[in-house]
Amino acid sequence: HNTQILVQRSSISTMLGFGTTGNPKSNSGITTNRGYEIDLSVDGGKRDFYYQVGIQFTNVHNEIDFNDEQDFEFNYRKSKGNSINRPTGYVANGLYKDEQDLLNSPVTSFGNSYPGDIKYRDLNGDGKVDINDVSYIGKNNLPELYGAFYFTFLWKGFDLRGTLTFVGERSYNAHNVSTIAFYNVAGTGGQYDGNVQQFHWDNRYVPSDPSTWDKATYPRLS
Repeated sequence: HNTQILVQRSSISTMLGFGTTGNPKSNSGITTNRGYEIDLSVDGGKRDFYYQVGIQFTNVHNEIDFNDEQDFEFNYRKSKGNSINRPTGYVANGLYKDEQDLLNSPVTSFGNSYPGDIKYRDLNGDGKVDINDVSYIGKNNLPELYGAFYFTFLWKGFDLRGTLTFVGERSYNAHNVSTIAFYNVAGTGGQYDGNVQQFHWDNRYVPSDPSTWDKATYPRLS
């Protein structure tokens, strides 16, 4: 249980006139950290041979108890109860299949939408998708699970040692050319600037091809 963490006082109204410096900070943040670690191993041998094998497993979790944040109307916008550094964003709800689907869906406040674009969820049910529909999504960017399998084998003057590790319960944002079509389309002279990967092309929404409207898993490329 950690207290007196330095946080920005977002509960203070900007009408007080703090300007570009932002709201003042205070040592008022509170978090709870908990976890456990397990390490099991066995060893043995006979004459010139010796072995040891084992497994190690660690689980850690932190949770925000108080962050001096503004009084959000909707609980899904509050950081309380979430882990530190958990990302926020709009929740995708598939693609707009056609013009009728677009007309039947909540309007977005961040630009025009067209069939084949990503459709986002209206979490508060007010008929529009705006800042009030941003929620916590995914996992922390730091793993909550760590583990390893290790072994040692010795025979006379030879030895073999190894460790296999893994992590889990984390989110990683692969925001680059390998996942996003036309990434860095302005170009810096690199080999892959503005490229389209094969899986983008194969799974894209094609406005002129109705057979893709229901099965497309990637937005239109035009």
